[in-house]
Amino acid sequence: MSPAFQFTEAEVDSVAQRLGINVSDAERRKVLLHTETCDVQAGPGSGKTTLLATKLAMLAERWTAPDKGICVLSHTNIARAEVEKWLAKFASLQRLLDYPHFIGTIQTFVDQFLALPYLRHQNIEVTAVDNDRFAAVALKHFPKPAFAKLKAYLRNRSQNNPDRVAELIKGLRYSGPNLAITSADGNLGLANTTSPSYMQAKLLKDTVSRQGIFRYDDMFAYAEVALHQRNYLPTLIRQRFPWVFVDEVQDTNSDQDRLLRTLFGEGCVYVRLGDENQAIFADQDSEDGTPSLFNAKTVLPISSSLRFGTQIATFASPLTVARPQSLAGRTDRLPKPHSIFLFDRDSIGDVVPKFGDLVLRECTPEELKSGKVKVVGLRKAKSAGLVRDHFPYCLRDYWDGFIPDIASLSSRPKSLLGYVMEARRFAGGNLSAKLAFDSLMQGILGLLHRQGTLTPDDKRWSRTSLYRALQDASPDTLLKFQDLLRQFCLGTSSFTEAEWKEFLIVLLDCLKCLNLGAGTQEAKDFLAHENLRSTSTAVGTRATAVSNTFTHQSLLGTIEIEVGTIHSAKGETHAATLVVETFSRTHDLQKLLPVLTGQINASTLSGTEKNHCKCIFVGMTRPAHLLGLAMCADHLRNGDAETLRKRGWNIVDLR
Repeated sequence: MSPAFQFTEAEVDSVAQRLGINVSDAERRKVLLHTETCDVQAGPGSGKTTLLATKLAMLAERWTAPDKGICVLSHTNIARAEVEKWLAKFASLQRLLDYPHFIGTIQTFVDQFLALPYLRHQNIEVTAVDNDRFAAVALKHFPKPAFAKLKAYLRNRSQNNPDRVAELIKGLRYSGPNLAITSADGNLGLANTTSPSYMQAKLLKDTVSRQGIFRYDDMFAYAEVALHQRNYLPTLIRQRFPWVFVDEVQDTNSDQDRLLRTLFGEGCVYVRLGDENQAIFADQDSEDGTPSLFNAKTVLPISSSLRFGTQIATFASPLTVARPQSLAGRTDRLPKPHSIFLFDRDSIGDVVPKFGDLVLRECTPEELKSGKVKVVGLRKAKSAGLVRDHFPYCLRDYWDGFIPDIASLSSRPKSLLGYVMEARRFAGGNLSAKLAFDSLMQGILGLLHRQGTLTPDDKRWSRTSLYRALQDASPDTLLKFQDLLRQFCLGTSSFTEAEWKEFLIVLLDCLKCLNLGAGTQEAKDFLAHENLRSTSTAVGTRATAVSNTFTHQSLLGTIEIEVGTIHSAKGETHAATLVVETFSRTHDLQKLLPVLTGQINASTLSGTEKNHCKCIFVGMTRPAHLLGLAMCADHLRNGDAETLRKRGWNIVDLR
């Protein structure tokens, strides 16, 4: 089957009708009819995943090759599951979930088709590909005398900041086809590969690797080694996958970008979808820099949002700093008093409650069903130093009940209890029972890996092998284990230390058939109880242990408001969103004020300011109905408030 062929308007209409999708606008139809390599610049809320599913459905009807497939790559398992959910709705599309097709994360693709086959061929044992596992083992080796010069060098480079040194060590990774030693968490500054410090960094990395423990990004380096040594691999992969889609391409880091551009060139149709203006996860602090985005000869825009109305589209359009785009909002959204809250040190505590009042007053019960109500900011926690000189500094300045340690969904839990609480968040938030189960199993398999126990045939435990072992032990053991998983997902509160010990007794009793032995210290630390409760609660509010939820009560009613970072809100749709000003090198909203007032174009911003602009753009485009900003009143200049009013904002002065 040729990778390029022509679709007809009738095919678009037929597939869209069966899927129940409206593709009457010219931009979306152009994307569906296009059959060559291109980039799709899809604005926020544009229904990109739905459009991708429609395109896959059109391809599925034409696909006849038994040994060639469609490849769909995403960045997260959540995004993969979203695509699979669409395909599972229709029997004719379910075959795309099986061989010869591939739908999965970029990491899984690289592991399965390049890195792990290469490592097996080199007789290199892999026992764990896990950043946290690598970090723990690397930090255990680092104090040894063999790494004394590296320790002295890093201490001097980081101005004797032990936390910074630890971050650099935890991020040690292989980079590129020469397996150069770099760090994912900053620049090591080791340009001279023959220096004693570099040699000790390499020794430390190799020492952990010989134990079979690697970071996720190590797999990209070994994939590049494989491609460098076997230059026929890209041709074979293009023959296997003549059509390739990459979703959320703006989140691609430099390693991924470099590898994907090598793999998918001439000989296949390579379609990348995303929003360059939402590229907030790029590894700008790494040694490799950020990837080039949207460099295809053809870039197809989708500017109309299915999420928000014309007012929010107008407010957000000037912030499309990476690729200017005039967003179009839904005309059926009712006008709202989208508001900017001005505060000082004495009134900052009123920001979230006043926003809650605004939501209760302006949003109908039906509108509130469209998503959560959320407060987001760029910086979640305080750091060392006189942060009071940079008021407001972080999310906790707005609500002292905010718990930074559980604010980020992108960071993996550090204990089994953390995985359990994450599962409760997924289950209690009606996100997905599958996500809850996945979290629990990741935690339990993580325990087995830390314990160092292997299957009878000396392999790492998987879900399948674990279930089989429990079933072989006795049917009651498996039932008892499954019942425990259900209990883990029930409720929203955390566990007391006594309650957690009772659950562990049941869990370890279920797992005793695996011959765990006395237990490693790493496994014991992983099982330890940790306090995930809030230690501070404001009047009229409460914090749940898993979601940083501010419950606002007033004469207008009661509403729950989630508080989190802008990065945690990426990809979400909210009913209402409040974006608050925080400090990261500079006050983000203060620096963007000239853009919001129309005095300057976003393209004139500095590098740091452009990064802030992308983050604020992400925050401002989350809500379907109501948008708010919160700024320190001192950061406005004379005339700014009046200019903002003229541009459609409602100004609420809390002083």
